[in-house]
Amino acid sequence: MTSGRRWRLVGLGVLMSAASIFILLLGINDPGNGVLLDFAGAFTTLVCVPLTLFLLYAAVRLRGR
Repeated sequence: MTSGRRWRLVGLGVLMSAASIFILLLGINDPGNGVLLDFAGAFTTLVCVPLTLFLLYAAVRLRGR
């Protein structure tokens, strides 16, 4: 995998993490469909944020090679 591709994956992970946190915050503030948005936002946040941190770690670690 090339360095540019690794950094694009990191950028995509950051975008997905920001979107999932935004969905979670929408669910907190929405009295009608809040439970569905909370569940979807919490699940995707629990998946996307650690994945983004791992991708960032791998991109930085493999940068020196």
